[in-house]
Amino acid sequence: MSANFRSKAKACCSREKDRIVSELSRCDSADSADYRHRCYRSVARKSGERSRQCMLS
Repeated sequence: MSANFRSKAKACCSREKDRIVSELSRCDSADSADYRHRCYRSVARKSGERSRQCMLS
């Protein structure tokens, strides 16, 4: 693995971590537990897809 690839992947993952933290905090403001659960699940799924793309690109 080249150093350039690792630094790009690391930067991408760091951005993704910041993104998921902010999106999950939005889910926390929901009143309904069911909505909050769906929101968490949706955010996690999207974040996982973006994280995989970080590692593949």
